[in-house]
This record gives sequence, structure tokens and C-alpha cells, in this order.
Amino acid sequence: MAMFKAFKPSGMEKIARSMGYQGNMQGFQDFLAQDPMKQQKMNDYTNKAMQMAKGGVVKKMQTGGVATTSTDPTATVTDFSVAQTLDPKLPEGGVTKTVMTPSDASQELTQGTGSLTGSVQVPTAIAETYQSDMPTQTGANLMQADTVSAEVDAAVNATQAAQANPNDPRSQITAAQQTQSSVGNLQAAQGNAFLINTPVQRQ
Repeated sequence: MAMFKAFKPSGMEKIARSMGYQGNMQGFQDFLAQDPMKQQKMNDYTNKAMQMAKGGVVKKMQTGGVATTSTDPTATVTDFSVAQTLDPKLPEGGVTKTVMTPSDASQELTQGTGSLTGSVQVPTAIAETYQSDMPTQTGANLMQADTVSAEVDAAVNATQAAQANPNDPRSQITAAQQTQSSVGNLQAAQGNAFLINTPVQRQ
């Protein structure tokens, strides 16, 4: 008898995606632990796979039959159980037969069943009103301005400006003086004259 150990990674990923989990498969167990409803649903998938692994889907096969779960020859019963869980439909060639539910007179309710008898009126409740006390009048809060002009004057009067010592050699500055004019030694430019001796005279 085959024993179910665990879902294949591909089958486990299909189940995770059907539950709305889109993250890494390593965190799928934590995802289930945070939601008891999804954990119970995963337990149901596991129980169905264990039942099918025990041969629950091939009990009525004829002698010599071949257990085929899909067109993939490498598919296992586990893969088939996962596929049926995600997409529960009849396999190829399957037929659904309708059966009418039998009924008799004992299933019918007699007239008057569930009717209320007696007085069912609810008395009207009246709410009482209360007069609130008059509010106590209180004086308005007033702001007392704080003046600082006196403190500023006192701080200014207590401050002495720095004084320079006129006898300090560092304060004795001799201005630079010019002894000669900057244009006193200039000489005018000299040119060379050329004398033209020609018999041609201009008029």
C-alpha cells in the first residue's frame, strides 16, 4: 500500500497560490500559522491526499485496469488529488447521474406550524427628562504683560565700550608719502626727420 509523505513542491505551490499566498514558499508555514481557517484547509488537503494514497480512488476498478490520473505518465495520485482540489470537475469520460430525492407526507409541515399565540405587543417605554444645573460663571483669564525695557537699559549702562590708547605705538600709523612726481622724469618721444631733395615742385 502506498503511503503519503508530502506534497511535491509544485503541488504545494499550487495550494499556496490558491490560498492567496504570493511570497516565498519557505514562509508558507508561517502564513498558515497566522490563519487557523487556512491551516484547517491545508489539513483537509493533506487528509484527502492520504486517503487517495491508500487506494481510495481505485476501489471499483475492474481487474486489469490501469490507474491513470492525467495525460502526464509521471503524475502520481498526489498530483491528481491536488488538481482535483484546485479544480474539482469530472475526469474525461465521467458521467453525472441525477437522482430524485424521495418525499412523503411526513416531510410536509402542517398549517399553523410556528404561529404565535397570545399578546405579542411590546409596551412603549417613555424616557424621563432631567433639568441640568446652570453653569457657574467664572472670570476670564487676563494676561499680565512683562516689560523688559528697564532690564535692557540696565544691561546697556553696565556695558563699557572698549577704549583705544593713543600712546600705544601700534596706534601710531605714519602715512606713506611720495617724494617725487610719478610723471616728473618722463621724456617726450623723439622722431627722425627725412629731407627730400627733388626738382619736382608742387603747386
